[in-house]
Amino acid sequence: MKIKNLLIIFALTFSVSVSAKIEYKTVTVSGEGISKGEAVENALIEAISQINGVEVNSQTKSYFKAVSETKDNVTSDEYQKSLQKSIKKKTNGLVDSWRFISEVPPAAGDPYASWKVEIEVTISKYKVSKQAKRLRMATIPFRDNGTYKSNDFSKYFSENLNSYLTQTRKFAMIDRKFSKEVNSELNLLKSGNFKKQEAARLGNQLGTDYLVVGNIVDVKEDIKTIEALGKKISKKFIKVDLTFRIIDAATGLVKHSGDLKETFFNVDSLNDASKKAADLISINIINAIFPIAVIKVDGDELILGQGGDTIKSGDRYNLIKYGERVIDPYTKESLGFSEKKIGVVEILDVQSKKSTAKIVSLTVDKISAKDRMILRPASVQSKKAIKVKQMKKKIKEKLKKLDKDDDW
Repeated sequence: MKIKNLLIIFALTFSVSVSAKIEYKTVTVSGEGISKGEAVENALIEAISQINGVEVNSQTKSYFKAVSETKDNVTSDEYQKSLQKSIKKKTNGLVDSWRFISEVPPAAGDPYASWKVEIEVTISKYKVSKQAKRLRMATIPFRDNGTYKSNDFSKYFSENLNSYLTQTRKFAMIDRKFSKEVNSELNLLKSGNFKKQEAARLGNQLGTDYLVVGNIVDVKEDIKTIEALGKKISKKFIKVDLTFRIIDAATGLVKHSGDLKETFFNVDSLNDASKKAADLISINIINAIFPIAVIKVDGDELILGQGGDTIKSGDRYNLIKYGERVIDPYTKESLGFSEKKIGVVEILDVQSKKSTAKIVSLTVDKISAKDRMILRPASVQSKKAIKVKQMKKKIKEKLKKLDKDDDW
């Protein structure tokens, strides 16, 4: 019984969510035509075009055949009453309502004169999510060098890169891989098998601000065997060499670029290596565009404006304080703000949209919530990495001591 109730609640919530995607806009438009019906038709189509775009407009022209066939000698009130229900029914709500503001019949005796009408129209419109207001970015599969491993790595890498950048919640990630499936769904909306109100969903596909592109220069997979204490130990490793660019889609300008030459040990597959590579490239991109911002200071703890899988508990970051804006003396363009390292922080807790960090050390007396601060991953070190480093240091010190105490 409980499950049934939950399903009912889910269904109601989902239906409310879907209906909330449709909103209504009212515009005033004009139209001309040989007949009054054609003038109204053109005005209605203009209204739909203004609210929902040309693509939706092209889907609605066939809905108004009855309008053009209406007699011209009826009064505006009779005309509107007879067509109000008809138009709403034929468009299944795409045109919610409309009314005459004015109408001018053609001048008598002028064969080239036309009807002119001005109407107020209420149109249903698909409400785009707030996420669409973010900086829009699309990842394009990286070009490979033609080898089997490079090709497979490129496929995995693009998916992992897209997944990481989505997790940051800083970008509206535009899909380019499944565009065929998306277009098929949009074609179904055009087929007429859905409510015409659903046509409001057409014409809402977003363009992208930035494209992430690149080249997989080389991918090598091998096994390294070493001897230790009389035993042979084999370690699998994958070498990755790639370059990437962030291109402004409108102008073609390269906004940011970089490369990655890395050897990944103890990886089981190309997918594992591609995920590690995608993480490193994503961190590079994020810190070039949206470095992790400190949004609140609470004693020795900081609230950060980033979370999800992009940050891990135990990681350490440099705490950076912004200074004055720096201007290029030649181009007069802003180069950002001067940056000063003022400490080190460690991630305590990670949530979906934000994180908490504690201050490990400071080089200044105190920090304020008014300070503009960010984190830089240049010296990111996990607790495990720090322990390994400390252990190596102790082993070296013991070896030095043994050398001194050696009688030989």
